[in-house]
Amino acid sequence: MSGDTLDWEVELGRELVSDLRRPFAASAIRFKIQSNPRQNAKGEWGKALVVSYIDARTASERLNAVCGLGWSEVFTPVDGGLECSIRVGATVHTDVGWSRSRGSDIDLKALYSDAFKRCAVKYGVGVSLYALPQQWVAGGELDHRGQNFYLPAKVVAQLRERYEKWLKDEGIAFFGEVLDHGNGPEAQGDVEAEQAPAPEPEAEPSEVAAEPANLTRLRAKARYMADALAAKSDTDPLDMRTLVDDAPDEAALAVLFKRFCADLKGLGGDPEKVADNFELAHAA
Repeated sequence: MSGDTLDWEVELGRELVSDLRRPFAASAIRFKIQSNPRQNAKGEWGKALVVSYIDARTASERLNAVCGLGWSEVFTPVDGGLECSIRVGATVHTDVGWSRSRGSDIDLKALYSDAFKRCAVKYGVGVSLYALPQQWVAGGELDHRGQNFYLPAKVVAQLRERYEKWLKDEGIAFFGEVLDHGNGPEAQGDVEAEQAPAPEPEAEPSEVAAEPANLTRLRAKARYMADALAAKSDTDPLDMRTLVDDAPDEAALAVLFKRFCADLKGLGGDPEKVADNFELAHAA
């Protein structure tokens, strides 16, 4: 009898995960610039790397839609971050969110969102987004103010069209039919820190504060390799990107870059091809 019960529980769990993994409607997908474009000596912009994501409220609604009241969450502060544990039935998954700043309510909210979404992915929520191909947008198509770049509505609409095409071509076959929660394309959603409106600058950024161009390029190259490694290992690139952003000089960045290359090669990836793609995307 116990064996029958176990088999029933396993089958129920499989059905739950199958529904939790289902892709989201294009209207629920948000987009953000992950890597800013660079400008060459002629004043021409390169390409920006754009990533797709869902906000924490959408992830929570997927759990509500599939599990009803059969799930719960607990947050626990840890050194430098916040641990989130999500229970679905008798199963508990845990992951940790990180933030380099907690100076505002938005920073703290982003920390909770990061921890929650990282944990929810372990149940399959949003995992389909990790299968999306990298998306590049020409820098000339972006709005920008100083060194801050933004996605105009026209570009967002184009990105949603790309997502819908991916769903038809590959996504539905791998992850099942779309499970729509009723999100409209212009819905307010859950405003994350990275999407919060930027305040109007009081003055142009100080040139003294800008780091040397060669250091900026090496940092961007290390981020690019980190993203490739994260995609190959099916992990969130945030931790590796934080290491890159915190690296103080060229020597530290070179060490990180070599480590990312070695890890990518160990997983069967081709770091030389990734490096070549970076150079093509950031051609001077």
